[in-house]
Amino acid sequence: MAKVYPVSIEEIRVSQQKERRIVDTLAPLVQQHRMVVSSELIKKDYNEAERDPETGHQRSLMYQLSRITVERGSLSFDDRLDAVALGVKFFTDAAAQDQEKAKATRQEDLDDAMRQAWFDETGASIDALAMGWKPQPMAAAYGGVKR
Repeated sequence: MAKVYPVSIEEIRVSQQKERRIVDTLAPLVQQHRMVVSSELIKKDYNEAERDPETGHQRSLMYQLSRITVERGSLSFDDRLDAVALGVKFFTDAAAQDQEKAKATRQEDLDDAMRQAWFDETGASIDALAMGWKPQPMAAAYGGVKR
């Protein structure tokens, strides 16, 4: 596989019931209309299902998506939906990590501004913090003493 697609493969361990994990991952996206599926994929999925009259529709992604519940064994085949759920989980976790980094960076910036305002002896910076403004650095007013 590495010759055709030069990607890395990561092992994922889960301890939850498969159906519950899939529903917990996909339900928020589907309920909030945030999951977008190409119409070409739906047509291709349907055409592939039509080729196998016995289990074709049960193996269809759209069939699996529309009929999954949290009950164990609710679907006889859930392979395609499981793959989609794992991909969605990867990207939602990555987005959450980016949000945490941005939050930490913002908090660090606020802490720096507060420290700078605290050590500024003019008092205007502390007033700016109290008003919710980002303090603008003023000219040093240290009474002629350099720090």
